[in-house]
Amino acid sequence: MAQADEDWSWSGALGLASGYMDYRETGSDGRRLNREHGSLPGIVASLRGQSATWSTGAKLSYFDADVRYEGMTSSGSSITTRTDQRIADGSAWLGLRGFDHPHVTLDWYAGGGLRWWNRDIRSTVSAFGVDEIYSWPYLLAGLQAERKLTGGDSLRLDLRLLRPLDPSLRVDFKNDYDSVEVGQEARAGGRLELVWTRPWNDGRTLSVSAWYEQWRFGAGDTEVLRRNGVPIGSVHEPESKTEFLGVAVTLGGLGF
Repeated sequence: MAQADEDWSWSGALGLASGYMDYRETGSDGRRLNREHGSLPGIVASLRGQSATWSTGAKLSYFDADVRYEGMTSSGSSITTRTDQRIADGSAWLGLRGFDHPHVTLDWYAGGGLRWWNRDIRSTVSAFGVDEIYSWPYLLAGLQAERKLTGGDSLRLDLRLLRPLDPSLRVDFKNDYDSVEVGQEARAGGRLELVWTRPWNDGRTLSVSAWYEQWRFGAGDTEVLRRNGVPIGSVHEPESKTEFLGVAVTLGGLGF
């Protein structure tokens, strides 16, 4: 008779990360409106469970730094400043073993997450800045392939599709304009990650990972811009793309 309950093994990991972000907004005519780019240090934490048939995991990450802003004012004048970036992300997934070999395993998985992004553009002598807070839940689905190497090392490839749901954006102007909620059109993005893991001591592991991630959004609807409740114009969020290249070093095997 088959065993009713599968045995699960659990392992936690904690580490430091660094990433390079490149964010661009594009007008309806295809012209680049602004670009923000620079390095962001961060921290990552994860939990992973594995049985003979199933796998599951959860991950938290946080990045915080200021990056270079190159853009223009509403009148078309060029502007260069800094943007304070804070990015938090949490996700969880459940996977099913699709292929099992002594040296190679393949898991299909699906899940969801929530992303929060604070983009605080600093004011200059010629233009007021804006403080923007983006947030969106998202669905994820992907494939993990792991190869066992000599000496107990392993190499894992993770290919993931990302789909935002109902993204929201709050804009706080650093002048006397009223704050406004602006919509965005959700578009599919993705993530590709490669993780090398080596056994360490006392059941611990050391992992080095590198990934590329992309988020894309279409232009949102036009909203009324107000000052003290009085309409004075309009505002909308343009089409945008964020590319993120990251590396992380984590200590794993923090078992339960």
